[in-house]
Amino acid sequence: MSNKTVSAKEQLINQFKQLGLIKNVHWVILEEDDKPFITIDGLLWLSSNHPEEEKRAIDIKSELIQTQPVVIVKSKVVLANGVSAEGLGSASREASDTDRLIELAESRATARALRKLYALGTPVEEN
Repeated sequence: MSNKTVSAKEQLINQFKQLGLIKNVHWVILEEDDKPFITIDGLLWLSSNHPEEEKRAIDIKSELIQTQPVVIVKSKVVLANGVSAEGLGSASREASDTDRLIELAESRATARALRKLYALGTPVEEN
């Protein structure tokens, strides 16, 4: 019997794998801090393919709250078991290198709501 201690990083990676998430598709290890980060693609994939059907999303709605001076979007995700969560996302021209500010804010809001629901213990990589 081994007494090997599994690091928090290894535990999270194992959890990602158990959920069916694929490295470099659904999650990455960022070079800056050597920590695993689930991507928005990974969270959206999980919302449709969670191994527990009651934890799959049945509804994702977004609402544009504000467009000036910063775009703010609120997203709400509802799972099949009735549990829901909301997230806010923002984007501005000064802090972003894209003109697609509404889409960026919506992605951030949806990712935050999904992160709350799945409690994966790691922030989502946001670009």
